[in-house]
Amino acid sequence: MCVRVESTGFARLRDSWDTLQLLPETMYKQQIRCNMKSFHDFNDMMGRAKVFWAMLTILLIYPNDNFGGAFQPEFAAPLANLTVPLGRDAMFTCLVEHLGGYRVGWIKADTKAIQAIHDHVITHNPRVSVSRSDHSTWNLHIKGVQLEDAGLYMCQINTDPMKSQVGTLTIEVPPDFVADETSGDVMIGEGGQVKLICRAKGVPQPRVNWRREDGKDIIIRESVSVSNGQKSKSELATAIGEYHGEELRLTKISRHDMGAYLCIASNGVPPAIIPPVIHVPNQLVGAPLGTDVSLECFVEASPKSINYWMKDNEEMIIASSRRDVQAVFKSSFQVRMLLNIRNLQKQDLGSYRCVAKNSLGSVDVSIRLSGKRKVMLRPDLKIGNPYIRVPAVLSTKLLAESAEVHRHYFPGKWPGLAAITT
Repeated sequence: MCVRVESTGFARLRDSWDTLQLLPETMYKQQIRCNMKSFHDFNDMMGRAKVFWAMLTILLIYPNDNFGGAFQPEFAAPLANLTVPLGRDAMFTCLVEHLGGYRVGWIKADTKAIQAIHDHVITHNPRVSVSRSDHSTWNLHIKGVQLEDAGLYMCQINTDPMKSQVGTLTIEVPPDFVADETSGDVMIGEGGQVKLICRAKGVPQPRVNWRREDGKDIIIRESVSVSNGQKSKSELATAIGEYHGEELRLTKISRHDMGAYLCIASNGVPPAIIPPVIHVPNQLVGAPLGTDVSLECFVEASPKSINYWMKDNEEMIIASSRRDVQAVFKSSFQVRMLLNIRNLQKQDLGSYRCVAKNSLGSVDVSIRLSGKRKVMLRPDLKIGNPYIRVPAVLSTKLLAESAEVHRHYFPGKWPGLAAITT
């Protein structure tokens, strides 16, 4: 028999102790055993409480694991569709709740090619990788996307039945010209007509516009019927700064129409990574001594390149009172380099190099500058049949503000021009 002893203060504790001392020896030992049993029961209860709180803490910290899946895995959000320019990186993100012991896989749905399972990449494509921030965020990375990467991608959980969701990867392609379907230089007699054609490709399909390089208006001449008692035709001439369409028709051409015409294709897609490329209008430049002369080159590069001029393999040319170095940015990846030399002297003659460098490489092009006597025209010299030269397209350019790319032919010598040196 156990005697229940309660104490809430020193007085009661003393009374309880006195009560235990007054008990017979057998009852005293029995009471001690009862107290020890109560102590062990209390320890067991505290141990079970610690285990309970530990389990509750784990559940609060890792709610998605649930010790093997108290809840079935679910997708937290749809798999977003991606639209990525050619050559850029793409990343699909799959959000999963209550994954537990299940696994996440990635499949290219249209080809049924397995890309990755959980943390392991299965495909042999070196541009594909996976990452995750925890058990709920799973990422599929595709580096430098190519046209063959476009299509449907599936995020899959290996439940029974399987759960999955699909996203689409669309590849945008910057404008490019179809060379064999695009006009080159043409020569037309005065009064004749010509059709300039510019075909471009890209995703989405590019818009094609025409402009004159010198900024002048394009003259569109059309015949219209006039009814004034009698039917007759008259010519309607319209001056426009820009013509929209792949085919530009010019009729009744005059010498005012000659020049360089720019074909511009745009679809809003920025260019891919480009190693440095240099276009030089004239590699042989001649100018009389004592005059001013300009050398120019066009540089295309992405990322942006470091551009500078050199003379006769010497040090880089620095701007001075007689040498003016300019860089005119046409777009995010194109720049026009100008070297202006004032009061040309003999020591200025020689070979100049336009140099461009970026992380993808370097390139340089030489321009030969020579001196010559002044050129004059004989006013009494009769010029033969005037022909009009209409340059159309040559080098590729892109304007940053609207992601436009155009080709350009630099005009050469005009037929029928007579010059005499003295």
